[in-house]
Amino acid sequence: MNPTHWLLVGALTAALTWPAAGQAATSVQDLGGLYAGGSSSALALSQSGQAIGIAMRDGDFQTINAVWSPSGSISALPDCCSAFLAMPAAINRSGVAVGSHQATRDHWAAVKWAADGSAQYLPSLGSYGLARAFAINDAGQAVGSSVTDSFAQRAVRWNPDGSVTQLGEMGSPDPGYLAFHEAHGISNKGVVVGTALVGSAFRAFSWKGGLFTDLGLGNATHVNDKGLIAGLAPGRIPVVWKKGTMRYLPGRDGGKRAYGHEVLGINNLGDMVGFGPSPGVGVHSIAVLWRGGAAITLGHYPGGTHSVATGINDTGMIVGYGNLVDGGPMRALRWTVTSTSIQVELAPVH
Repeated sequence: MNPTHWLLVGALTAALTWPAAGQAATSVQDLGGLYAGGSSSALALSQSGQAIGIAMRDGDFQTINAVWSPSGSISALPDCCSAFLAMPAAINRSGVAVGSHQATRDHWAAVKWAADGSAQYLPSLGSYGLARAFAINDAGQAVGSSVTDSFAQRAVRWNPDGSVTQLGEMGSPDPGYLAFHEAHGISNKGVVVGTALVGSAFRAFSWKGGLFTDLGLGNATHVNDKGLIAGLAPGRIPVVWKKGTMRYLPGRDGGKRAYGHEVLGINNLGDMVGFGPSPGVGVHSIAVLWRGGAAITLGHYPGGTHSVATGINDTGMIVGYGNLVDGGPMRALRWTVTSTSIQVELAPVH
């Protein structure tokens, strides 16, 4: 595979206003792909405005990892891994990214991309090489999970030099269950969040300096530098934790609980992005922004029927993917929010 580095393919912008529980004036831009007529998806965004994801060729589905510059131009990354594609999960301000490579159906390995695009596997805890990386901070610390030779899954942190450290255990599973801890997010202050199997239930945690804090039932997936944590309560309902208190996020339909929604990105201003369920027949997921206590519909590309927002930085830049026409291939998208209104109180968890 030796694709030509193309500049932005068909970058089109359309300004639309989308009514929702919160109101926003937004514009959405097609960031293009590496191949004419092919698909692409922006999967993570840095504070410097660089995005990373994948691009696929139409016809033979040849797929490669790609990066988008802050201006929107796209470049291919060098070949990373054999067998299946490596999926980026996060990218930091310096352009260093992490993700996971599925070598076989049951084998995942953690991958790190340097700022020049070259990739390497991150070490695992066991001889099987099983690991996944989900987040990286601007200091180059990455987090995820790795499986030991006894098949215990442990939350880990990879240091900038590539060395791996176990975070320890918040608790043990009941007899008959395999040990399970997984780290999903890390802030620039070194706070790690994730989930652990304690007894027979999955419990969200935060971790710093070797100490776990039990956040209650659920899964913590994102944390910003102000200590705001986002994740899922039982039933996969999006929630936030602030100073240890958990509250439900509202739905884009005005509901006090965002059933069917998911948070995929957070910034240091407290904004979060992700997606919500179909707003109508023939329409699939739709990109959502949570700002000021309101769920704001970002919308689809004009003519599209599916969109997902995957990242937001402190400048308010939002990236993700969606189709341009009903039934068409996915394309990397970038949203700009020019104004918002309406604030609501988050519903407390009882």
